Amino acid sequence: MKYTDYLKSQGKSPLTIRAYLSDLKKFDLNNLTEDSVNGWAVNSKLDPASISRALSALKSYLEFKDINMKLPRLKIPQKFPTVLTNGEVERMKSRAKTLMEKVVINLLYDTGARVGEIKKLTKDQIEMATRNIMLKRKGSKEGLVCFTEETKALLKRYLKGVDNEVFPVCVKTLERIVDRLAVRAKISKKVTPHTLRHSIATHFLERGADLRFIQELLGHASLQTTQIYTHISRERIKSQYDKYR
Repeated sequence: MKYTDYLKSQGKSPLTIRAYLSDLKKFDLNNLTEDSVNGWAVNSKLDPASISRALSALKSYLEFKDINMKLPRLKIPQKFPTVLTNGEVERMKSRAKTLMEKVVINLLYDTGARVGEIKKLTKDQIEMATRNIMLKRKGSKEGLVCFTEETKALLKRYLKGVDNEVFPVCVKTLERIVDRLAVRAKISKKVTPHTLRHSIATHFLERGADLRFIQELLGHASLQTTQIYTHISRERIKSQYDKYR
């Protein structure tokens, strides 16, 4: 079995596989020792999160090769993801010019889907009557998400002009659409499709949604992963209090 096939069997996404293969190039895989890996981690000029990701890739590779090696552990300070305000999301929506731009921004925000899940979307996954989409998640899993009446109206028009594949473009094109809308909306934050995913989860939580619902919406295997949004909401509440007190 090839390493890439092993990663696929572990449910890794194409983006994760590419990242792992890229990270492995940082190591001399033919002369790996605990000392050499520790030395690399200590002397690397990469940020802690990048070092940790590279070590995760290496750990996966060693498991694939059935090699037992103790790898260094880094303590990564928790970094909260960027979240847009409701007003910023609405500004981005209002700056969409083409029908495709409107559908992309609305779908990403409504569903909280990963950009890769939206890229793989086909017409038969969309149920217009109930405003549902059965997403194909990581590891061959599925997840039911909803969209608004506004998005439904846009989708009806948009789907008339495409075949079964909803977005016959690459992931980069979808990312560029989001970036372009953020620039037009004069948002200074770094905005990616994943920012919209973080934003809808945080907005739902602030409106009183149950954490389990948000876990299902995002397709998280563990509730612990979803817990970060409670911290984001607390930080946002505190910043608003400090701003207006």
